[in-house]
Amino acid sequence: MFERTCIRQPNDITGLGQFDLGAVAESLLFYGTTTVVLNPGSLKELLTRIGTDAAIRLARHDSARVIYEANMTTIPNAGPLPAPGWGISTASTPAWRADRLVPEAFHEVIGRRGAARRASSKFLDELEIVSPEQFRPGSDEEIIREAVSDEAVREALCFVAPGYRIPHPLRFEVSYDESAGFVIDSNLDCAAITADHQRFYKTAHEVTVSHLLLALIGVVEDGGLATYLGSDITLSPLRAALMKLWGRENSSSTSQAAASLQALALGDSRAISEAVNAGHVPFVEVLDLAEHAKQFRHWLAEQQPDSDLAAAYFREATRDTWADRLPTAIARWLVVTGIGTAAGLAVAGPIGVAAGPAIGAVDFVAGRVQGRRTPGQFLQREVRDALGHK
Repeated sequence: MFERTCIRQPNDITGLGQFDLGAVAESLLFYGTTTVVLNPGSLKELLTRIGTDAAIRLARHDSARVIYEANMTTIPNAGPLPAPGWGISTASTPAWRADRLVPEAFHEVIGRRGAARRASSKFLDELEIVSPEQFRPGSDEEIIREAVSDEAVREALCFVAPGYRIPHPLRFEVSYDESAGFVIDSNLDCAAITADHQRFYKTAHEVTVSHLLLALIGVVEDGGLATYLGSDITLSPLRAALMKLWGRENSSSTSQAAASLQALALGDSRAISEAVNAGHVPFVEVLDLAEHAKQFRHWLAEQQPDSDLAAAYFREATRDTWADRLPTAIARWLVVTGIGTAAGLAVAGPIGVAAGPAIGAVDFVAGRVQGRRTPGQFLQREVRDALGHK
């Protein structure tokens, strides 16, 4: 039921794509293997928040895998629209190379060159290097055709600029030519979107069509990452909503008929994610708890989806620990079963993000991962976020 998942900080618009350390903590507790995918920014954030010793311990943990993306997916701007001639590209700098950034990041935390060099060497020994290009199947034209739709744009804007009045009818047409790059025909007002985004998230960050496109195509990379790892994937609320749409659009009628949706609810879960993100629980205690729960966790991964079993596991794994003293919370899983699902997706987010029949046939990797038949857990905690989703 809980075999493998991965957590990746998306290249999202400011305020919507922060690295979720709390999600890492909960995944380490529930999943047999949790893959943490870092980029230059989230790697530094991880070291700052948990410390270098805990980061090394995480990288060496038998239930964890740490991957580093030294490059960044980008669509260069030309004002509010993509720069003429450009498509989806991958940006990189020498400073982002793991053998340069990791020692420097360790030095920023430790403060002593010699100690930082020795500690960073241990971390580098465990690090796997990848590029987001590995997770983008198909051409730019194919990716845009899969990821961009009026419905996806509306969904993204609900998160990006909740107060922006979307034009009716909405016009957002994207084409791609190898010589001309992206050609956009849209009636969106990027200045108004930016103003609302800045007001809502209290940021100076600008929102352009390029930023929106990056958020939309990120779901394709997320799917590619799940395929690469043969894993579920835990997503931010924005990416969860877009993944739900993408899965529906890319599901076949055959798999739709074969797949079924089973809801699991863990009513006496604990607010582990919230406690970790708020800094109330040191991450080393999370790693200790993951060690404590190891024998139960591997048993859970072998079971068929069952909320009673998940609840029994959680009670036993956290009994008489710091987690047992946290406030109660509700965790839910919408489990996709059936032969049409080749790899699962665990989507973390506010209540309502991962709900509904649109999830029923997420088989976008069916042709790319052969022979894998596992349920997909759409994981969510029942919370009400600032956007008021219900």
